[in-house]
Amino acid sequence: MKHLGHTNWVIPDLYMVKDSEEGVVPSHESVSIVNTGEISVTVQVKLLFKHAPNTVDLPDFEVLPVQAMQLRMDKLGELGVTIPRNDPYSMIIHSSEKVVVEYARLNWIDGLYQSFGLIPYGED
Repeated sequence: MKHLGHTNWVIPDLYMVKDSEEGVVPSHESVSIVNTGEISVTVQVKLLFKHAPNTVDLPDFEVLPVQAMQLRMDKLGELGVTIPRNDPYSMIIHSSEKVVVEYARLNWIDGLYQSFGLIPYGED
């Protein structure tokens, strides 16, 4: 199968709500990156914050052929990155070949779950 999608993606509005209750699923975001092609794809991710540090580059990673990878933004501690809660930020994704990107957010606000997903802006 050929590589579907784009090589450059921007997610302008990322935001993780501060957890308010003990024992509930924490509010979180995830970014899914899908490689539909028959060769591995190298992916670079840059986070842009309003406050210092203004940008953070995640370590490059590979998405294997015809596979998907999910980044849980609240679980980047192993990469030395902590996403601040209640502080908006943005993401730029660049890949060596075309990929498809989806963004999803799960919030726990006022005793209710709120969830949505979207396809970010992409171009080559």
